[in-house]
Amino acid sequence: MTAYAIFSLITFVVYFFTGIYPVVRYRRNAVSILFLLTCLSLAVWSFAYTFVYMEYSVFWIKLSAVGWCFFSALVLHTALRFARIPLFLKPFPQAMLYVIPAILLFMRVFMMDTGSETPAVVTLFQQLDNGYDLVYQLAALGIIVRMRLQSQNRRQRKLLNLVLVSATLTFTGNFVSQFILPVLGYTDIPAMGQFFCLVLILGITAANHRYGLFSLSEHVLYDEILTEMMDSFFLLSTEGRIQRINRRTVGLLGYSQEELGNLPLRDLCVEKDVIDTIVHSRNALDTTAYAEVNFMSRTGRMIPLRLSFSRIKDKSTGDILGIMVIGQDIAVKKRLQEEIRIHQEFERKLRESEERFRAMFDKHSAVMCLVDPESLQILSVNNAALAFYGYSFKDFESMKLTALDGTTFQEGVAMARQIVQEQSAVLHMKHKLADGDIRDVEIHSSAVPFGKRSIIYSIIHDITERKKAEDYISFLAYNDSLTGLSNRKMFYERVEKAIETAKTTGGVFAIVYIDMDDLKLINDTYGHENGDIVLRELGRRMKELTRSGLVAARLGGDEFAMLLQGIGTMQEALMAVDDISQHLRRSIQMGGREITVQSSIGISLYPSDGEDVESLLKQADFKMYAVKKERKSSKRFRAASDHR
Repeated sequence: MTAYAIFSLITFVVYFFTGIYPVVRYRRNAVSILFLLTCLSLAVWSFAYTFVYMEYSVFWIKLSAVGWCFFSALVLHTALRFARIPLFLKPFPQAMLYVIPAILLFMRVFMMDTGSETPAVVTLFQQLDNGYDLVYQLAALGIIVRMRLQSQNRRQRKLLNLVLVSATLTFTGNFVSQFILPVLGYTDIPAMGQFFCLVLILGITAANHRYGLFSLSEHVLYDEILTEMMDSFFLLSTEGRIQRINRRTVGLLGYSQEELGNLPLRDLCVEKDVIDTIVHSRNALDTTAYAEVNFMSRTGRMIPLRLSFSRIKDKSTGDILGIMVIGQDIAVKKRLQEEIRIHQEFERKLRESEERFRAMFDKHSAVMCLVDPESLQILSVNNAALAFYGYSFKDFESMKLTALDGTTFQEGVAMARQIVQEQSAVLHMKHKLADGDIRDVEIHSSAVPFGKRSIIYSIIHDITERKKAEDYISFLAYNDSLTGLSNRKMFYERVEKAIETAKTTGGVFAIVYIDMDDLKLINDTYGHENGDIVLRELGRRMKELTRSGLVAARLGGDEFAMLLQGIGTMQEALMAVDDISQHLRRSIQMGGREITVQSSIGISLYPSDGEDVESLLKQADFKMYAVKKERKSSKRFRAASDHR
C-alpha cells in the first residue's frame, strides 16, 4: 500500500496549491472561492488517506470524511454558481445544498466505527451516501451539459467541453469503483475516489489557463454607472434572455432582477416580433439598431420605450458575448406626438390655426425647432431651445441649421430631403451652443404640412451624459480606471500583435515586469488614498514614456508591465530599463512630503525567453522576483554588518 500512500500524498499537494493559485493570482469571486473549497476538501481527503493506506486508523478515516462528504456538494454548488441560476444566487438555497453532507459527516464521525453501531445504521449511511453522490454529481453534469448546449460563444463552448470531459471521466471513475466493481465481486480494491477527482481539478485548471474561467470583467465603476443611468438598461444573452437590469429599469417596470433573470426580453413587450427580428437576425446588429416598443409593467401599465440594441463583441476572437439594450422612456414623446396629431387635426378643421400650435410649441419643456428643408433656415424655436442653446430669437431668425451641426449646406439639404421623403427620422449629431460648448444630441425629426409644402419639425434631446457613460463603459473594458494605463487584457492583445509582427519580420522585443516595492508600506503608513495618489503619479510617468514608443499597462495592485519594441539585444533592453527606472524613481509630492518609490524590474526577450505572452510575462516576473530577493538579501547583509 506504500505506492497508494505516496500517490495520495502527491495528490494532496496538487489539490492544495491548485486551489490556492486562482484566488491569489486573480481577483477573488464566488466561483474561484468555491473552487478553492473544493480543492481543500480533496486535499483533506487525500492527506487522511495517505495514513489510511499505510495502516487502517479510525481517526484518519473520520478525518477523511470531512473531505469526501462535502466534495459532491461543493462541485454542484460551483456548477450552479457558474451557471448563475437565479434561485441559487440566494443564501438560503445555497446553504440547503450542504444539509445532506453535514448529516453524513455527523453519522460517519459519531455513529460509525464506535463498536455499538447497528446494521440498520450502517445500511442507512451507505444508502444515503451512495444516493447523495449519485444525485449531486449527475446534477452537476446535467448543468454543465445544459450550459454547453445553450452556449453560442465559441470560447465558452471550448471551456465547457474541457470541463465536461474531465467531469465525465471523474464521475465515471467514481461510479465504476463505488457501484460496478463491488457488484462484480471486486471488493478488495482500496477506495481511490480522491485519485479520480484529480482529472476534474486538472481539467478545470486547464480551462482557466486557456480560456480564463475565473477572470471576471465586472467593475465597481461599471456597476455604479449602470445604477445611476437615467435610461433603462438590459444586458441580454445572445439568445435574447435578460441577464441584468439596472435600478432605473426596476423602478420603471416594477420587476426585480431575480424576477426577470433569464426571462426573454420579448415576454415583456407587446411587439414581440420586433424584438425577435432584431435579436435573432444575423445582420440587424452589425450597427446599432433602434426600435420603439411598448412594455407591460408589473401593474399592467403600458410604457413606451425607444430601445437601442448593440452587440457586445470579444475583440480578440470576434465572438458575440451578448447584447446591450438601452431604453429611453418616450412616454412624453408619445404624448407629444399625440398632441401634434390632435393639433394637426385642429389645423385642418380650423384652417391651419397657427395660434394653437404656437401656444403648445412655445410652452413645452422639450427643445423644439422648425426648419425649412430647402434653405435650412431655422423658422422658429421654442423657449426651451433658447435656454438650451443660449441664443436669442433674433439670433435664430438669421441662422441656418448648419450653424448648429457644422455640416455643409449640401449635406444638410440631403438629410432634410430624406426626412421629408421618409416622413420621420432619428439623427445623432453634435450641436454647438452659443458659449462654444459641444453637446451630443439625439434629434427626432418629422415632416409636417405647412400650407402647400412641408417643413421639418424636430424634438432635440441632450444625450451628452448618456454617451459619456457608454464611452466610459467601453473605456473600462481595456483600461485601468485608476491610472488610465492599458489593463491586462489590452496589454495581452498588444503583445500578441507584436509577436505576430516579429514572426514575420524576425524582430526582437522586450517585456518589462515592474513591481513597486514600497507601495504596501505607503498604504500602511499613509493610507490607501495616498497610495492611490502614488499609483496615479506612476501611471502618469509611464504615459510620458509611452510617447517614446513604449506600451505601458497596470496588471493589478502594484504590478506593471511594459512592451519595448525596436529592441535588438538584452543590453539595449537594460539601457532602456535604466531610463525607465530613473524616471519612476523621481520623488513624489504627497501631502507635503517627498517620497521615493523603489521598483524591482524583470526583463524577458522575444523569442529567446518565450514565444507567447504567458511565457514572456512568466520569465519577466521570475527575473523581477530574483531582483527583489537579491535586494532584500543585500539589505539583510548590510544590517548584519552594521550590527557587528
